Amino acid sequence: MLFSVVCFTTGCGRKAPPRPPDLVSPLSVNDLGKRIDGDALQLTWTIPEGNKKDKTQLAGFAVYRSKLSVADGDCTNCPLIFEKIGDVSVYNSDEHEGRKNTSVFYDTLEMGYSYTYKVVGYTKNDVKSGDSNSIQFYY
Repeated sequence: MLFSVVCFTTGCGRKAPPRPPDLVSPLSVNDLGKRIDGDALQLTWTIPEGNKKDKTQLAGFAVYRSKLSVADGDCTNCPLIFEKIGDVSVYNSDEHEGRKNTSVFYDTLEMGYSYTYKVVGYTKNDVKSGDSNSIQFYY
């Protein structure tokens, strides 16, 4: 009798639903760059080295933009509000200007705005990486 009481009272007593194994986030992009030609913006970045080894895990990159009118004044303390403006599949990432595993995204710029761009990698299971470095400029 004492044995059964000890066995039933030594557990933590907390019941919870089963938890899936921890999912590993893809590595963040750290070399987001830009080139402007007229009103055309070209963003480029390389797939982080750890993600190149397992391209099947990484599905693509979401591109985000914050666009503020310069006429509204300089608001250095205002939070940036990003909008998702596109996706780049990892399978479309190729050699670009001699750089292997480079992703490219194009956008059209309008005069009189402050732009900030960032990219976020994601897997087939929608596990997201952290934000990339951001690119900020006035046009």
